[in-house]
Amino acid sequence: MTRSETAVEDALTAVELVGPDEACVLLGLSAAYPPAALRRYEAENRILRIDWKGQAVYPRFQFDKAEHEVHPALLEVMAMRTDDWGGTIALMHWLTRPNRSLGGARPCDRLSEDGDRIVAAFGAELSEPFHG
Repeated sequence: MTRSETAVEDALTAVELVGPDEACVLLGLSAAYPPAALRRYEAENRILRIDWKGQAVYPRFQFDKAEHEVHPALLEVMAMRTDDWGGTIALMHWLTRPNRSLGGARPCDRLSEDGDRIVAAFGAELSEPFHG
């Protein structure tokens, strides 16, 4: 396994992933065909979807279960991300790694408590020079 493949595997196994059926339940959607119900969310960049091992999966951490929506802070972060910063896996990596701005907590674990701090930390990440 390459270093890149290992990073992907690490980011995706670091969190619980759910399929389309459960994603619809978490969003409060009733749908006979969950993939179709989620397409609008995906097209409008209102949900974090990952294609992994040939299937669409959704990180459970993104859902605010009480409100039946994706956490607003995650939506802000997704909207801030630029094409040259990185794709979905790069975002997953950032969300699942300890962050100094959050006292060492992972952003994915603090979406409901520290939304503003997560958005600020991601803004700081975007403003740092690229060291490719």
